Amino acid sequence: MSPHSFRFGVVAVSAAGGKEWTATAQWAEDAGFSALLVPDLPPPVPAPLTALAIAAAATTRLEVGTWVLANDFRNPVVVAREAATLDLLSGGRFRLGLGAGQPANGYGDLGVTVESGAIRIERLAESVRIVNALFRGERVHLTGTHYTSAGAELLPAPPRKVPLLIAAGGRRATELAAAEADTVAFSTFSREQLARQLEWLENAAGERFPQLELALRFSTPSSTIGPPMPDGAPNLLAGAPDDVADQLRRLRDRFGISYVVLDEIAARDLAPVVSRLAGA
Repeated sequence: MSPHSFRFGVVAVSAAGGKEWTATAQWAEDAGFSALLVPDLPPPVPAPLTALAIAAAATTRLEVGTWVLANDFRNPVVVAREAATLDLLSGGRFRLGLGAGQPANGYGDLGVTVESGAIRIERLAESVRIVNALFRGERVHLTGTHYTSAGAELLPAPPRKVPLLIAAGGRRATELAAAEADTVAFSTFSREQLARQLEWLENAAGERFPQLELALRFSTPSSTIGPPMPDGAPNLLAGAPDDVADQLRRLRDRFGISYVVLDEIAARDLAPVVSRLAGA
């Protein structure tokens, strides 16, 4: 069984106005969610870091985080500075999520070329090492394949290392997450692939493996958009609250998934489950 207690995050993508956005953040906090998360997608999805700063200011306990920033869009030194500032000003409530990026993130809108997956993972690896070093209070001197830093540092020094989530789809991203992440976010609709990723992660992480928090984004039948998920998909939650709670317990026992991430529709559907399992 995973040594981690259940945490719940809600991915919010709609911000019609300030009152509606702060109301969403306050609802998530009152409903027992651990974190409000914003993806890095084109408009009308709000700009992640700005929206999260407003959400943090409107709440007192709720963590805020990115699910996840597309690495290719921002210099890692700038990302680390923004993240550390938001963590400092929110009283230690920010978590940074980073991923290699994919076409759906809006590369074309920004005029950014979508490179091969191998190059995007290579860039992400360089970026993550810079970000984590800065979060540890180090001065970074680096001449890499994709990024260069001539003595960057964060001032004032971060009061803590900002927790880092890495989105892991394939083997290389999973192995990078094993070495550098605090939370590993899997992405699959297949139990077989989830088991395969878990094996990659455990082998690569070694002694770090028990420390890693494992996350998966879930849907409910009412929140699924597009083609239906395959039967037996581990991240499709259905049934009465007690049934869903049992499903999540079984997934934690089998795969170690303890960070349950939901879109806003699913989050409202499953609020009774959150009250049952959060912290358990």
